[in-house]
Amino acid sequence: MINIKFYNLNNRFNSRISKTPGFAIYFILFIVCFFTYFKIFDGYKSDFRPQGVHFWAQADRSSIALNYYDNGLNFFVPQTNYLEFSNGKTGVEFPIVQYISALVTKISGNRNNIFLIYRSITFLILVIGIFFLSKTIKLHGGNGFQQVLIPVFYLFSPILLFYGFNLLPDIPAFSFILISFYFFEKHRLKIHFNSIFSAFIWSCFATLLKLTSAIFPVAYFIWFLADSIFVEKQYSKTLILKVAGVFIALFGITVSINFLFTVYANSIYKSTVFLSTSRHINQWTDFSDIWENVVCWHREYFSETQYWIVVAAFITSLYTPYLQKKVIILKLILILGFVFFILLMGKQLMHHDYYAICTIIPVILILSIDGLMLLTRGCLGSLLLLYFVNSIYNSNTKQSERRIAEVYNIPCREVWDYRGYMVEAAKWFEQNKMSKKSKVFVLYDYPLNTPLVYLDRKGMVIDHYKMKDKKLVNMWFDLHKPHYIVIPSQWKSKLYIDNAEISFKSSLIFEGKQVLIFKVKY
Repeated sequence: MINIKFYNLNNRFNSRISKTPGFAIYFILFIVCFFTYFKIFDGYKSDFRPQGVHFWAQADRSSIALNYYDNGLNFFVPQTNYLEFSNGKTGVEFPIVQYISALVTKISGNRNNIFLIYRSITFLILVIGIFFLSKTIKLHGGNGFQQVLIPVFYLFSPILLFYGFNLLPDIPAFSFILISFYFFEKHRLKIHFNSIFSAFIWSCFATLLKLTSAIFPVAYFIWFLADSIFVEKQYSKTLILKVAGVFIALFGITVSINFLFTVYANSIYKSTVFLSTSRHINQWTDFSDIWENVVCWHREYFSETQYWIVVAAFITSLYTPYLQKKVIILKLILILGFVFFILLMGKQLMHHDYYAICTIIPVILILSIDGLMLLTRGCLGSLLLLYFVNSIYNSNTKQSERRIAEVYNIPCREVWDYRGYMVEAAKWFEQNKMSKKSKVFVLYDYPLNTPLVYLDRKGMVIDHYKMKDKKLVNMWFDLHKPHYIVIPSQWKSKLYIDNAEISFKSSLIFEGKQVLIFKVKY
């Protein structure tokens, strides 16, 4: 009797939810994203410059946008504030988001808004990806509750909340993967055959923004071949060759553009700002290092509650109705692709938490989404997910806010962003109306662009190891002839020890709480 009543309750619940207009579902999803945007927005206290975890990587990308704005919006010549040998020209992943940010800022007419515009464009692209994830759930017959709650469940990952309103290309790449997955599922479910081409296009576009996304177009293509040759066996050789030709052309163009914008450009400009080679695993001890970092950082990707739900969803996805050959093949290909990624770029993953955004998180999402739909298809499952999503939102948004702080504690370490001296120096330059064209050398710090972005000037950043190489330091000074030197206060005595010649050539013009500023004499 109880089972019958519960079954009837589920039927009434699903019947009522199924009558919800489609626009209402998307409106609710929009409202959730809207409030999430302003929740994160408030945490920055009107300062949208690079800050928090990996603020140096944020500065490298935002520096590209600033230089697009300042140097005529020439898309094919990206530059940063870090001069090196070619006046800041550099190789970088396909910089379309930086370019659009600079273009929109140019149209708005207020250069000071470039960081906010950049962050907002990144978040907008994330929201578009979340909407396509909702559409994917609808393809699978998900009800209105599922179309809202499941995308929001994944959106509320701490790392997505932090980088979703940020200055890195990983979030746009993640969103394009979600869009590509929607089209892939349209093809897999035989709703529209040609959707496989759209899946290739969007996943290749994601690969342009972040090379690690290449797992997905390759996985889609391998799945298509396996399905066509071993499962369906219905497609003609001509059709298979057509799909293969389109994939090879798209992927070839993607790899070529990536090569031109990164490897080739870095070799031409002699730039070291952005990596153009992989840091692959080459010894067994690297695996233990990766595991230590996984243990250290794993709560940054999902909360404990989310992990338990994801594990339960994955186990549920192994339930008989979902054990279809096509689904199993896709999941196996993705798992193998992920293993290949670990082997190829494991060392980068160890020290860059954002590398998980367009590799680990979408793989977890695809492996667990069908099981999560099965768990939440009834009244009780949907209400439980609503409860968990609400609790996850509160804890994970707070965690995202903590990542903005100058010191962010995680169980195994403290993450510092040392921006105090930069803020103080930037205020001094602004108050004294120093020329924007004046070059600045920042000594005894390591982020290549971060202090220069805060100072809003071009120059060089020389860390304490390089400062001991007098020949190298003198070469940079002779090449660029800086007007000012900026040093964090705690390194004052080291300048006289490492390079007394520089101290004799310059005079101290400002001594603040955290920074020293020298004017160079010529």
